[in-house]
Amino acid sequence: TTENKVYVFQTGFAYVDGSKLSPGIMTHALCIEHYRLKGYLEYDFLAGEALYKRALAKHARPLFWTVVFRNSTWMRVLLMARSVKSALENFHKVNPTRNVM
Repeated sequence: TTENKVYVFQTGFAYVDGSKLSPGIMTHALCIEHYRLKGYLEYDFLAGEALYKRALAKHARPLFWTVVFRNSTWMRVLLMARSVKSALENFHKVNPTRNVM
């Protein structure tokens, strides 16, 4: 916690197969209420999307990621290969091939 904000990074709960109960959502709801009563203004789930986060949150902020690479020939080749792979994957999504026999 810092100032008026609680940060929740990673939580995990063991669910019983076929159970309709959600101990994770209940635990978060109780934690949110606990910290609200202590005067905290925000319970931040941090990065990632999950159904429980959407169920418990009033709003979301966009996340921005920055990746920094060393400027080297090897890194430029790697980034070019990734770019070509991504372009090919996108092309195949838009233009799926048909198996014609």
